[in-house]
Amino acid sequence: MYLVAAVVGLVVLSLLVRRVLRSRGDLVAAIRQGNAARVEALLRRKPEALTAARESVRGPLQAAASQGSRDIVELLLARGVDPAGVDGWGQSALHVAALHGHTELVRRFLELGVDVNQRARRATSDKVPARPGATGLHFACGAGQLAALEVLLEKGAAWDAVDERDLTGLHEVAARSGSVEVARRLLELGCAVDALDCLGQTPLMLALAYKRTALASLLVAHGASPHARGRWSSPRCTWRRCAAWRTWCPRCWPRGRIRSPRMTWGRSPWTWPAPRGTRPSRPSWRRRGPG
Repeated sequence: MYLVAAVVGLVVLSLLVRRVLRSRGDLVAAIRQGNAARVEALLRRKPEALTAARESVRGPLQAAASQGSRDIVELLLARGVDPAGVDGWGQSALHVAALHGHTELVRRFLELGVDVNQRARRATSDKVPARPGATGLHFACGAGQLAALEVLLEKGAAWDAVDERDLTGLHEVAARSGSVEVARRLLELGCAVDALDCLGQTPLMLALAYKRTALASLLVAHGASPHARGRWSSPRCTWRRCAAWRTWCPRCWPRGRIRSPRMTWGRSPWTWPAPRGTRPSRPSWRRRGPG
């Protein structure tokens, strides 16, 4: 037993030593430590390290922006790193700086000519969260960074921008940060309080789903309807009729939204099994189907 424990300890120790040795030569790891002198020495000793770091999932400039290190950012910019470049996460340094609330870096990137409404792309790896179509405003709102939001608005950011999933800034606040101050600022600008995303959810629905009562109260006070239905919602009577399997609701069937406990997408009412002791009845309205 002691021999097995000793072997396991040696294996763990060797892995830790190997990781430390790798991090010494890894530019992104050095940037995350925030040591500008070490980063500069590494670039002088291994100029190809910058090229290798650009091929990693998290770019070197994005890593520096996440740490808020102005010295490392200026060092990378002097080495020719594109301030508007996108890494494997699909994000630029402006998005990362707005996400972490580093207002000085946000101003710096905008001064260098980065588009204030630059949109994130799809991630190149499935292991990282993708936010395609999101702007810096989405990242600032999702993290509850009011100061970064004010800087973006000052530079002309579109407060009503939506990403590829139809998410607005209010959706980001309701689903991620829950910041009442950021939500109040967006509402003052005129952001749609009952906007629908690609799943038919309003900011109020998301706020209630994540139990953000203060934010939900603010949205209702600004006109959010607590009775709003999304694109996938149906009246309760329709659910009961569809679940009965005896009469098929013409309101749901053309859209493929018949609700039932045993619902299977892509199947027609005539191929669904009927409850025991009953016979499936064909609907009175004629539609194309098997048989």
